[in-house]
Amino acid sequence: MPHAADPHQPSTIATSSFGRGWIPAGRDIGLPDDDFPPFNANGQADWAGWVSHVAKRSAAEPLSDSGQRPSASAGAPLPFAGSGIEGSALPHPNAFTPVRIARFLESLSRCGQVRNAARVAGVSQQTAYVRRRRDPAFAAGWDAALILAREAAEQVLAERALCGITETIWFRGEAVGERQRFDGRLLLAHLARLDARVAAAPGAVHHLAEDFDAMLVALAGGEEPAEAVDWPDPARDDHVEARADAAASAFDHAHPEPEDPLDDAAWDAWQSARAAASDAARLAAQAEWRAAAQGRDASLATLLDAPLERKAAGTVVTAAAAEVGPGSGPQLQRQAECPQDSVNTVNPAPAAPVPIARGQFPPSPHGCRLAAAPESRHAFRPLKGDKIMRRATSTVAIAAALAATALASPAVAKPVTLTASLAGAAETGGGDADGVGGFKVEADDDSGDFCFTLWAEKIAAPTMAHVHEGAAGADGKPVATIEVTGKDSDACVAMEPELIKKILAAPGDYYVNVHTGDFPKGAIRGQLQKP
Repeated sequence: MPHAADPHQPSTIATSSFGRGWIPAGRDIGLPDDDFPPFNANGQADWAGWVSHVAKRSAAEPLSDSGQRPSASAGAPLPFAGSGIEGSALPHPNAFTPVRIARFLESLSRCGQVRNAARVAGVSQQTAYVRRRRDPAFAAGWDAALILAREAAEQVLAERALCGITETIWFRGEAVGERQRFDGRLLLAHLARLDARVAAAPGAVHHLAEDFDAMLVALAGGEEPAEAVDWPDPARDDHVEARADAAASAFDHAHPEPEDPLDDAAWDAWQSARAAASDAARLAAQAEWRAAAQGRDASLATLLDAPLERKAAGTVVTAAAAEVGPGSGPQLQRQAECPQDSVNTVNPAPAAPVPIARGQFPPSPHGCRLAAAPESRHAFRPLKGDKIMRRATSTVAIAAALAATALASPAVAKPVTLTASLAGAAETGGGDADGVGGFKVEADDDSGDFCFTLWAEKIAAPTMAHVHEGAAGADGKPVATIEVTGKDSDACVAMEPELIKKILAAPGDYYVNVHTGDFPKGAIRGQLQKP
């Protein structure tokens, strides 16, 4: 019996022109379900006829849910996804349709991130970049979206400048609290942007700012924004006047002017009827304009904002994912907000943070948590207990928090401030003669907060610092350990409230000293005092 793949022998099974993996084409005998293209008179595969044949079979006998044909003799291989064969049962699962383009551009205008916009639209980044390179109109829409995204970036900057960034405090491998970090330079940059915007704003905007409450009252009464601020809308006005002129022209054609120019009553009636037709057309045009605007808003809300709930699976999918249909690829869940819209995305809050005992300032009008104390850069180990206190931040935040406290809340107990001037000559055992420094602390005998700022100059790298009990010229035992990593440190440590009360009652009986490798017993020292 001749081999089925022998080219010199007739065979009822056409061989593949490519072969299967390591099997050469001349040795490929095919599989029972294969449906290879027919060969023409020249011995070449008729691919065009085979494609038409596959398309007709796909339309006449669709695949089952399992991807198989019901008939046993059906053996046509499945077409490639997105191959464009008419009647193909498998459209491309990630086709960049106009609806997906709209979602992509809208998300890009909010976030300014191509990766997030592509995820929302349900396509890959590569698909978006290829479309941008090939479609000038899409590229123009891309650029316009980035112009709008600049506003979102400014809002992120404003939020981080006014509200700070939440950082998790770790102690011995556990998240024990949080602190808000403020950056004065970021706030100054935000103020510079606001000043530039104020300078560039037209006079009408400044007048609106002066009468801002009237606009709010009008909006609360149900007026449209343009009506509430008496702001002209050229497109709407042109539309309304065009409809009014058309109504007046139609009235003139249907009702000619009175023949007798001296008949005042007839003219008054004619002009009144003509004005009434124009006014009715204006009202109808305004209602039509509002309805069209509301329809556009509803369409955008449905297209971009409303997720589809899949109750059977208990999951939330987007309209972009549902557009392709079941079995066409993974369902992509759209993020409701941009990743950068939240200032806590880099440092997420711990699952169950330990409550911070320090007295809190009330929330500011911006919804931010502000605290009045110098900026913190390190978490320090307390001498007693295992609390790490939330560190307050920059001097700009001090003013904001004090203002919010004065306007919106009862008074909060103010910590007591102590200072110390450090010098090498004050060390009893002989310190660094050139070394100088300073120490400032805000102590709260209610919460046990001992928040300090320490700086030193003209000494070697500090290794440790302590608060000691002892009068000037005398040595004493340490009552608090201050771990330092440089010559400029600030943080909060937890102390016993009773100890803080003793220090505040007699600050001169306590001193601060800084240790270095060259002066392990102390390089510089200074007595605490009230400023």
